[in-house]
Amino acid sequence: MVQASDGLGGAGDLQQPLHVYDLKARQDLGQQQAVSLTLTPHRAMFYALSAQPLTAVELKAEPSVSLGSPQRVTVTSTLPEGQQAVKVQVKLPDGSVADWVGAVVVADKQGVVVDVPVAHNDSPGTWIVIATELYTGTTATAPF
Repeated sequence: MVQASDGLGGAGDLQQPLHVYDLKARQDLGQQQAVSLTLTPHRAMFYALSAQPLTAVELKAEPSVSLGSPQRVTVTSTLPEGQQAVKVQVKLPDGSVADWVGAVVVADKQGVVVDVPVAHNDSPGTWIVIATELYTGTTATAPF
């Protein structure tokens, strides 16, 4: 448990060293036994604590898809146990981001499937699926 002693600052000793991530700053603070904080009144702070380092997820997509068919993308956690929160986005052949794809999923070792709709009139070319791990900001990509 991380504790703050007063409204101006604080420190917390952890029961064991853990990997600490500052979610707002998207920073990996490394493995720590204690966390020092500077608190600002009425401002939330968000940290993730993990027994193991958090890494990018595994991302699988078929190499091609027919226009008018969905691309089924599988997002799988690379952690030995637990789950990872991931945002899935798609870059189109022209480099723009598909505004109709923006799923946030929680993946485990079993994986979770995200369908990427591809319309009959979408531009052919290479699309790139991007999976961003929300605690660390690490990404995995898969072209199709």
